[in-house]
Amino acid sequence: MEAVRPRCGFADSLVQSDETVTVISGEAREEISRVATHQVHLRVENHGRLGLAVRDDTLVEPLIQSALQSAQYGAESTLLAPAPSPLPNVVTAFPATAAMGPPDLINLARQLRDRLTVTGREVETWAERSSGRVEVANTHGVMAGYDVTLAGLGLRVRAAPSAGPVMLRLHTAGAAVPSEVLLADLVDEVDQRLAPPLLDQGPSDQPVRVWLEPRAVGALLTPVGQALLARHVWSDAGPLAGRIDEPVLSPELTLVDDPLAEGRPGSRPVDDEGVVCRRQVFIRRGVLRAALADLASATRYGVPASGHGRRSPGAPPWTGWSNLVLEPGKTSTAAIPGELGDGVLIRELPWPGGNCHDGRIALTTPWAYRVERGEITGRYERVMLQGNVFEWLNRVVLVGANARWIGSRCLPDVIVEGVELF
Repeated sequence: MEAVRPRCGFADSLVQSDETVTVISGEAREEISRVATHQVHLRVENHGRLGLAVRDDTLVEPLIQSALQSAQYGAESTLLAPAPSPLPNVVTAFPATAAMGPPDLINLARQLRDRLTVTGREVETWAERSSGRVEVANTHGVMAGYDVTLAGLGLRVRAAPSAGPVMLRLHTAGAAVPSEVLLADLVDEVDQRLAPPLLDQGPSDQPVRVWLEPRAVGALLTPVGQALLARHVWSDAGPLAGRIDEPVLSPELTLVDDPLAEGRPGSRPVDDEGVVCRRQVFIRRGVLRAALADLASATRYGVPASGHGRRSPGAPPWTGWSNLVLEPGKTSTAAIPGELGDGVLIRELPWPGGNCHDGRIALTTPWAYRVERGEITGRYERVMLQGNVFEWLNRVVLVGANARWIGSRCLPDVIVEGVELF
């Protein structure tokens, strides 16, 4: 910042360093890998144009020259950049996680594989630890940094023939070392997925009640997360455009972004552009309250930056969530099957790819189950959901009282009525 300040109107930067160690444990192999990265992002505003540059070393002058050259051809903009401000307290790193080495990771991966290995299953597990630091600065005096750790645990299980030709993949991640409870929960989830018998026929072609577990809820919220970006809310197109303070989803739903949640993958005191982060409600009881805005979109639409600026190599700054939270409802986990009665349980859906902010999706999953009188009676080989997420999320009749963290998303169970399955 000292070197670039006299040479442009404004500049900001992000420095990210990380070391990641990964262990894979399979029946016939164990692998260990280590990757270390260091990246410096610099953005300059010069004569009303923006320039960007990224390097993976600590050379200052070549970085500045690249950014200034980029600004000669960059977009016209005058950013409303942040000034220094006190940072909130948030736990983003744990010393015990940073201290984990290959022996610790091998032990974790082996423990999980041993618990999952039964006759007829092919099992492979992995454990991963990353440790690093993030530093943000600008020429207005912002200078902030925080340490980051992340521990991940995952599995791949090829099921026995009686369960159908299916590969099950699950993972979990957080800033702390995976606990014994977390290992046990992963094993239980695998058993619950594979235990019901495979059904000969698909679901009814009539609209049914669908019970979505947290992993499936996360997929359905992906289009909503995209639609809540400022460029969609403050534009003239899209399902949420121009609808601030209007109902957009079921009143059962309250959607929050919480960067101050302790030890989650998206937790941070400041975003990648130097804007201080805070917990914010974007949809309260179905009513749209706000939109996510980085510095560029805040400047473009004349709204405050919300602390959701992100940066990645080879791309301009973009807008992204920290920790997406769907607030829990009132129905206990034990009561949900009875509330469903007859219907379909969906444990997981693939996350939609690309731009799906209009809500239209088509997702296929092997993890859907027939439920009769509150009891799971079998698993469908394949089920497709095709339609509009916003229509479904306006027909939510129940939200579970217990939320579960899936990476950087904290989600409860949800029941939606009138869903067509294929």
